Amino acid sequence: MDASVNSRPSLYQQCYARLMKQPLLGMAIVLPSCFLSGALMAAFKAPHLLWLMACGVLLYLVWSTTEAIFLANLWLMGIFAVVVGLRPWPAAWESFSAWSDPRLWALTLLGLWFSQTLLLFLVAFTAKGWQMRSQRRFKRWCMAMLSCFSLSIGFWSQL
Repeated sequence: MDASVNSRPSLYQQCYARLMKQPLLGMAIVLPSCFLSGALMAAFKAPHLLWLMACGVLLYLVWSTTEAIFLANLWLMGIFAVVVGLRPWPAAWESFSAWSDPRLWALTLLGLWFSQTLLLFLVAFTAKGWQMRSQRRFKRWCMAMLSCFSLSIGFWSQL
């Protein structure tokens, strides 16, 4: 008997199938996540150019769907490489800093990188779900604009 016939779909396959069938569910997670990303950029005192570049990468990711995951993740890795080199730290988080507790700082950066990578994948697969569900581009444009708007509100609310 073939083992692949009786096997259940993996968690990844289940999540992928759910996002393809219900992209509105992905949007319910993407919008608050974009808001938090913008707030984190403001907390780390990111320059406005970085915020603008993040909106551009987000628009490109929504437009290109899963084909742009590599480039978006490469951009994210570059941002975190700069953050590791410069060691900026939010003033509100001074109780633990990169200088006083480097392990906690490294774990915090790893957690931030992991959450942002998940956000990139979620945006890409949600956009792919919108693309597969309808032939019109209007819904993907709405997703792109709402995501950038949410990122912007998060960024500008913390300044």
